[in-house]
Amino acid sequence: MIHGNDKAVTMFTVSFFGHRIIPSFNETEKQLESLIDILLTNNAYTEFLIGRNGEFDQIVSSVIRRVKRNKRDDNSSLIWILPYSTAELRNNKDNFLQYYDEIEICHTSANSYPQRAFQI
Repeated sequence: MIHGNDKAVTMFTVSFFGHRIIPSFNETEKQLESLIDILLTNNAYTEFLIGRNGEFDQIVSSVIRRVKRNKRDDNSSLIWILPYSTAELRNNKDNFLQYYDEIEICHTSANSYPQRAFQI
């Protein structure tokens, strides 16, 4: 909870998990857009935690960025969560930091075997 001017403001954290292939792309995108719009409109601050391993993750990231741009971008952050560092991240870190507000690597799983890292 964030306190300011004697008012308690609730901070929400929303995590998205989904399938790699989305058969109903347009319907999924519309539902996400509605949900994200509600979250940005009704909450003081929302952290969006996402992955980057399939169509669903990419749809979510894209919709969050679009709704933030069109609705409100001062009360949320788009955070890419990784279980360990990847060559893709290391080779493109500057580009990713322009796309995501933050990138977090789970320190607990970062040094484990990649298949085990997701479980951790």
